[in-house]
Amino acid sequence: MPSVLCARVVVPAIDGAFSYRVKPADRHRVQPGMRVLVPFANRRLTGFVIEVELADDPLATKPIESVLDSLPVFSAELLEFTRWISDYYLCPWGDVLKAALPAGISLDEKRYYTYVGAPEALESLSALQFSDADRALLAALNTEPLTAEQLRRRFGLTSASPELKRLRAAGVIDLRPLLRPPLVRTKYDQVLTLSDPARAAYATSLFASLRSVHQQQLLREIHDYEPDGITRAELLRGESATRRAALKRLLELGHLHVRQEEHVRWDPRNEHVPHTADPTQLTPAQLGAVSAISEAVEAGSPRQFLLFGVTGSGKTQVYIEAIRRALALGRTALVLLPEIALTPFLWSRFYRAFGDRVAIQHSAQSPAVRYDLWRQIAAGRYPVVVGARSAVFAPLAGIGLIVIDEEHEASFKQMEPPPLYHARDCALMRARLAQAAVVLGSATPSMESWYHAQAGRYRLLELPERVGGAVHPLTRAIPYQPAVAADDSYEQYKERRFKRQQPAPEAPILSEELRTRIALTVAAHKQVMLLQNRRGHSPFLICKSCGDIPMCPHCSVSLTFHRKGQVLRCHYCDQREAVPARCAKCGSDQLSRYGIGTQRLEDELATLFPAARILRMDSDTASGAGKHAKMVSAFAAHEYDILVGTQMIAKGLDFAGVDLAAVVRADAELFFPDFRSTERAASLILQLAGRAGRRDVRGEVLVQTAVPDHPVIQTALRQNWREFAEAELATRDRSNFPPYSRLILIRAVAREESPCARALLKLRTLLKKADPFVDILGPAPAIVLKIEDRYRYTMLARVRREADSAGQRLRQAVRRAVDSFRKEKAEPGVKLEIDVDPQSIN
Repeated sequence: MPSVLCARVVVPAIDGAFSYRVKPADRHRVQPGMRVLVPFANRRLTGFVIEVELADDPLATKPIESVLDSLPVFSAELLEFTRWISDYYLCPWGDVLKAALPAGISLDEKRYYTYVGAPEALESLSALQFSDADRALLAALNTEPLTAEQLRRRFGLTSASPELKRLRAAGVIDLRPLLRPPLVRTKYDQVLTLSDPARAAYATSLFASLRSVHQQQLLREIHDYEPDGITRAELLRGESATRRAALKRLLELGHLHVRQEEHVRWDPRNEHVPHTADPTQLTPAQLGAVSAISEAVEAGSPRQFLLFGVTGSGKTQVYIEAIRRALALGRTALVLLPEIALTPFLWSRFYRAFGDRVAIQHSAQSPAVRYDLWRQIAAGRYPVVVGARSAVFAPLAGIGLIVIDEEHEASFKQMEPPPLYHARDCALMRARLAQAAVVLGSATPSMESWYHAQAGRYRLLELPERVGGAVHPLTRAIPYQPAVAADDSYEQYKERRFKRQQPAPEAPILSEELRTRIALTVAAHKQVMLLQNRRGHSPFLICKSCGDIPMCPHCSVSLTFHRKGQVLRCHYCDQREAVPARCAKCGSDQLSRYGIGTQRLEDELATLFPAARILRMDSDTASGAGKHAKMVSAFAAHEYDILVGTQMIAKGLDFAGVDLAAVVRADAELFFPDFRSTERAASLILQLAGRAGRRDVRGEVLVQTAVPDHPVIQTALRQNWREFAEAELATRDRSNFPPYSRLILIRAVAREESPCARALLKLRTLLKKADPFVDILGPAPAIVLKIEDRYRYTMLARVRREADSAGQRLRQAVRRAVDSFRKEKAEPGVKLEIDVDPQSIN
């Protein structure tokens, strides 16, 4: 019988599992679901044990270097769940396991550029030998080692840069493998309590033996915290050296007992909780929905429900009551949200309902806070977890209910880095593994969910009316056409418009009618919400003389003008340039800002309504830790009159004082070149409509558009999602797009353009060979051809759903074709990216 214990280990970014020997000292420690440090090629990596067996595996030629966990970080259920994600989304299992863990806890060996000279030598470097750029680089490397990617971002250098080659040849720097410690670790507190003898003598002789007033005071304070004790940090916060010396003496005398206790760096009281009005009783429709969901939870049935409720119909209260039932049965609950901007309102509702039994997870939290919460959730401290996309991996045990709020949102799809999973679809699988019920809630359900509900795969639960007597807002379109400048003849206007010469001065962003409605609403001390789904001030600058537009040098997009800092920024790679004084092409100083962003809209509003308090919410203003919550809370408290923002303000927010909501330019979403564009445009209008008139006053929603008679606009204005969904599904069926087909996008990325096209042409041939049944569209240049100096081409592979309901045949064909392509190494400089069920075809 073999006496050698071997482990199968997966590592990030590498397909397949690898065998390693387990050292005799670790025989009783290594278990599936643990992290281990393993040698891999010429470096050491954090791997994940997926199987342990007592077998003499000839492939296990290297031992596991060290075991990083005392207990498995993944349960058997989470291992099975992550393996399904790996298989379904055609990505390495190690990538999925890494994504499921909090950032900052990995222990990996990477190759770093390192300064290898003596630190004092930096002061004596001769300017004749080293340039200023060299000296800046060396000073940075002396502070800390940097990866190649960090050098590229900070100094614009690549491994082929002559500067790096010269410094390495001179022996000043080197590229070495380094094992960096994790960025976050468990923090422990020293908790102080009275020792048993001190507790027994506290009321009699203890104080008589102490002459120090400070020692006596400390004993009283520690006694008052009994029986749990007080942390050393809290006891000594801001105190004097004398008091610290007194504590040291008490410890020496044995009057105090010290224990180590894990410190959680999250306090729910620090989360901003805007006031919301909770309903006093449920409507009949809400009661029916709660009853149906609770029955499935009680039966332990993996049932799927589509909660189709108009905006303001009380979907959140249905979630809360269903979760109460799950908790009463000893089960746990997971609530997924699409946007961080939704967090404050949802958090306030759940916190009032469940108190300290609910944890929140979102990207604005620090890595240390997310790590602590992850540990506490795994320990069973929080039976309810509310979080964004990545919370689908929360280490909850005994899940009875999963809620996906605003399930239609594209932000549930992970876009980068891999794995490119969709949290909604992953939640459905996790619920199936846990025998849990799933509720997908939305006022504008995705076409996929609506299709499944109509086919009977999901049970449709409807909330047709708003709660609390609120009525649907009046919704109408405002025809808007840019006006010709008054001093132009029609011939001059045509010449400028079609020949890109001397563009006419831009018309005001807001129509006269919309300006009037805003003025009346603000004068009535009510609030206004304006949606402009593009950040920045102006999408681009244009030279009036030659029509040249400053472009990003690394991406195939124009640089966006930002008023703050007077800077041009790329919204893909974050390239930043000062606003030029003259055109780089012709030297003219006639540069004009063109287009509309949230900053420009904010400027126009400030000019038109100088007394109004204006708040702008987009990724530029709400990206800091806690900023979005503060902004939401401030607007909810009526500290501002007008809220300007991107799509993040259109979803799930509940502001009692909003009487007017408007889409400033609806056409940009409607005509975007993507098969989901009409769905997104209609959803955005209906979602924004839900922000107005949330209480007893009927609100108003205005949609500025150049095409007011467009059928999608008209259907959205009627606030009839069912009508829109039927028409949209008919269009999708005719064009063979999801949900009537299974779709995989294959993207080729390379430093040069032609290899991308050649790679996909080769892959197209391999894919047809792997399965002639697969329909292929492309290859073609991506909508944005170049991002961060890398060209991008795309190709779509699809099959009809009735022929491949689960998409397994399509995934197998793509996997075989990609494997063959990589074995042939036809285009070695090309990276292939596989996106299963893409939310965008770019």
